[in-house]
Amino acid sequence: KHNPFISMDTIRNNATRCAKIVPATQLDTDINADQLPQVVYYTPNQKNDGHDTGVAFADNWLKNWLEPKLLKPAFTTNTLIFVTFDEDDDTEGNHIYSSLLGTPVVPPASHNDTTAYTLFSYLSTLEQNWNLQNL
Repeated sequence: KHNPFISMDTIRNNATRCAKIVPATQLDTDINADQLPQVVYYTPNQKNDGHDTGVAFADNWLKNWLEPKLLKPAFTTNTLIFVTFDEDDDTEGNHIYSSLLGTPVVPPASHNDTTAYTLFSYLSTLEQNWNLQNL
């Protein structure tokens, strides 16, 4: 349900691109082999994403899933990790939690940025990182 790439004709209709959509277990295989691709999009299943199970369940899943990976240099070296939680309990304005982790994040860790960001901000970060033109 949460894999946006398979919905794109340019991926769904291209066997080479489709082959790059892999099972979630491939991430640990890639980390252990020190072979992470330049971009990884990982989304938990519908139980772990907190949609039906709630914030506490999703928080516990994220802790147990992410903390061991953060101990592995193959996962953290020169890596920017976007953590986004899009369950907003139907609050006004549809505000969602997002956090950036990794070596590219500029200290101090206590910095609180009050800038309003959107999904386009995430896209802009990717475009800037690889010197791509804006979509």
